This record gives sequence, C-alpha cells and structure tokens, in this order.
Amino acid sequence: IKLVNYVFQNPDNQLFSETVEEEVAFALKMLKYPSNIISQKVNEVLKTFGLEKYRKKAINELTKDVKALTSLASIDILEPKVLIVDEPTNGLDYSSSVRIMSILKELTLNGKSVIVISHNMKLIHRFCDRVIVIHNGQVLLQGMPNEVFKKISILRRISIKPPPIFEVAYELSEKLGIDSERIRLTLELIAKEGE
Repeated sequence: IKLVNYVFQNPDNQLFSETVEEEVAFALKMLKYPSNIISQKVNEVLKTFGLEKYRKKAINELTKDVKALTSLASIDILEPKVLIVDEPTNGLDYSSSVRIMSILKELTLNGKSVIVISHNMKLIHRFCDRVIVIHNGQVLLQGMPNEVFKKISILRRISIKPPPIFEVAYELSEKLGIDSERIRLTLELIAKEGE
C-alpha cells in the first residue's frame, strides 16, 4: 500500500463511505492509526485536493469532479510512493480536468511518482514529463511528450490523436516541406503571445 497504489477510472466503483471525510479516513482507520493522526492527515489531504468544504457532504450528492478528487484523496492519504491513476479526467469538463491534472502535477513536484493512464493527449502533453505508448501489450513509443507526439504517422496508425498543434505542424510540414518541429515551436510561440 505504501509503495504503489491505484485510483479507479470510475469513482463510483471505488467510493463506498457515506461522506467525503469518512471515505478519506477509511484506509487509515483500517490500518488502526491513532485518531489524532487520522484527523491530522485527513485535514491535510482534504486541503491538498480542495475538498475542505465537502468534508461532511454525502458521497451520493457529489458532482463527478468532486467524486474524482475524493477517490484520489482516499488513496493519496496512504502516501504511496507511486500513484497509478486510471483516466482521472474521464467524463469531466476541461476546467475540472485541468484542476485534477494540476493537483497530480503538484504531487510529482513534492516527490511522488504519478502514472496517468489516459486517452486525452492534450492534457498528457500539458502536464506529463514522460509518455509511454502501449499498443497490443507492447511499448511502441516512449520519451518526452514533444518527442513522442511528433511521430504522427505512428500514432495515427494505432488511432491515437496527438494534441492539435502537432497535427497542424505535421500537415503544414507535409505541404510546405519544412521541419514539423520548427512549425510546432512557431505555432506555440504565436499561441503564447496571444494569451
């Protein structure tokens, strides 16, 4: 439990307690932690995941994004060194997805290894440091996101849609005969100036 732990794709398959606070505290209670330690750790984790105001809220009354955060918090409280998260943004709107991915990124900055299983390549590109593409049980590609996502023809062959900027750069490269990486970097600079 302390080394590697897993967060389900569908929070409804993971959450079973009555309230958010009970759910987050459950694992520590089962491990017979002292109540003062449980209380302290629950407070810390609720704060990390922005769940303080939902503490007493019934699980069945939560929105999908708050359920996703609760399922993450209920596993993170165990302080695993490696956290495997299956499709954490599945069915969420973009702002909720960014919120969850930002929290996961923050966990990595605090020394935790987070493995995200996802089909949302735009979020993977924005938040992940390394990408591993698995196809038919084999590692097909791996490396930094920019390195992996510029291999458009391979990704298309296995029905993975890279972030739009890579596809645009690839198409322009094919038509203009210019290096797609140069085009992508130029497009990213233009986009940043427009923000």
